[in-house]
Amino acid sequence: MDTETVDYIIRYFSNLMTDNEKLALKNQMYMSKSSDNTTLRNIMIKRKWINNSPQTTTFLKD
Repeated sequence: MDTETVDYIIRYFSNLMTDNEKLALKNQMYMSKSSDNTTLRNIMIKRKWINNSPQTTTFLKD
């Protein structure tokens, strides 16, 4: 799926996502926002905003 379609779905249909899918999306956003800043990433991990559980990884693999 191309990125434009993914962005469209997330923007207009995120209300149809399950709670686990929403958590995985937030995890991905926090990972990308903190990719250049290890201090920020460590803070996000401590606050449990970033979660590397197998379930989250499964949601994000595709």
